This record gives sequence, C-alpha cells and structure tokens, in this order.
Amino acid sequence: MEELERSGEVELLGSPSVDWLGVPLKTQRGDTIGAMTVQSYNETIRLGEEDKEILIFVSSQVAMVIERKQAEEALQESEERYRRLVENAPLGILSADPQGRIVAVNPALLAMLGSPSVEATRQINMLTFPPLVEAGIAGDMFVAALLDAFPSLASPMLAEVAKVGFDPLYGARPLKRAIQQQIENPVARLVLEGRFGPKDVIPVDFRKGEFTFERIVH
Repeated sequence: MEELERSGEVELLGSPSVDWLGVPLKTQRGDTIGAMTVQSYNETIRLGEEDKEILIFVSSQVAMVIERKQAEEALQESEERYRRLVENAPLGILSADPQGRIVAVNPALLAMLGSPSVEATRQINMLTFPPLVEAGIAGDMFVAALLDAFPSLASPMLAEVAKVGFDPLYGARPLKRAIQQQIENPVARLVLEGRFGPKDVIPVDFRKGEFTFERIVH
C-alpha cells in the first residue's frame, strides 16, 4: 500500500490501516474494470488468505453485475439511436411480425400513406392488404418471413411451400393444408410403398418443378 501511495496511484484518506487487502474487479472476458478493497483498523482483526478468497469471490459477483448493467445500458443506447434514426429518416420505414401485423411505422411512411395515425396504419395487414397482394409484395413478404424463421431448411422447398400455402384472401392460414398436401401425404405414400423406413431421415427439397424426398438411413 505504501508503494502505491509513493507512486501516486492511490491517495490515503483518514487514519492508516493495520491491514489492507485488495483484488481486481474482472469481467468474464478478463478485463479489469476496477478494484475492491477492505481495510482493518483493529490490531485484533487481521486480514489473511481466507479473507482474500472471500473477497475474490465477492468481487467476481460484483464485476458480473457491473458488466451486465453496462451491457443493458449499451443496449438501451443502441435502441435509442436506432429509434431516433428511424423517426427522423426521410424514407418510409415499418416493421411487421411474421403474421403481417404492423408493429411500428415512422412519420415519413405515415405521410406517404396519408394515414391519420400510427394506430390506423396498424390496422393494415401486410399479407392481406389488397394493393400489396395485387402487386405480389404480400406473397414475397410471406416467403421471406418463412425463410427467416426456418433458415436451416432448403430455401427452394420452403419458398415453394410458402407460395402454394399463401392465399391472398386468407393470408398464411392455408399453409398447414399446403404442407399436408405437398409433403406429409407424399411421404406417407412412400412409407406405405416401403421406400422409407420408420427410422429414416427424409430431407425434402424442391427441384425441377417438383418436391423431392431423399433417404438417410440411421
């Protein structure tokens, strides 16, 4: 402690301590963000190795809380910057959920649409709104939403299922029937014909205008 004082790294305040113990505050990445110290001013209370181990444990928990709080603050700042960017953008911007419901819309788009309010714009469903359906945008959005939700699946197959399962009048509701007709029923027939076994993995794809079913034996 005396060496730290002489080097000017610390400044002693109050009475000199009998014992001084300090450990670094380290994040999970190993970065040092501070220190945690304890002092004893009583000759009968001395700080030893056991106290050091306890302080190391406590400091790790404190550092974890600090790091989490910093991450939360950074996320809030990032979200606020994004919100201001969207709000002040000269281009129309909106976000919608996979069901086509509009979640957020910026002032520029409201002006373009001539919409009286955000609430009124949220009544529009991107998958069933007639102008978007007629322009083919609704179907493209539905395919994009499926590909985003299931990135591990073969894109041509999923895109074709989405195309077959999307109905301008009912939106995505016919998708379940399309999956049953285009995939489940053909696979069931192939199983009954003995081409696939109960433990086979069956990758599905869409090639040359038709669905294909392969066999991976385990």
